[in-house]
Amino acid sequence: MFSAETGAAMRAALTNRCPRCGEGRLLRGLLTPEPACLGCRTDLSKHMAGDGGPYVLILVLGHLMVAGAVALEAAFAPPMWLHLTFATAVTVGLSLLLLPPVKRFLIAFSMMHGEDEEDRLPPDENHAVSATPSRGEI
Repeated sequence: MFSAETGAAMRAALTNRCPRCGEGRLLRGLLTPEPACLGCRTDLSKHMAGDGGPYVLILVLGHLMVAGAVALEAAFAPPMWLHLTFATAVTVGLSLLLLPPVKRFLIAFSMMHGEDEEDRLPPDENHAVSATPSRGEI
């Protein structure tokens, strides 16, 4: 379903580890990217996520929250104050929960598909955080 590079980027996003070596962190704290990997010394400053993480979350959470509000209204018809309270709490909670992994994924995916050929991670079988087995292992 996913390519090996996408799987490795997903694993790096979930574990907060460098996709190149699997040792250093991608983010320091909640959203601050590390300037360089502490394990392999890879320069992470040129692989920034920018506004991609919030954009993806607005797109996905917006659709989920509208669908949830319509389903809640159809099933229970609660008062408007309950809609607003519930929607605000769930949106803020999910945003804070999902923004760091989304940002880590975008940084790792940027490393997989770097602008310069030497920036890209090699698609070898000994990759530190390879998420899918090779054809020989299946």
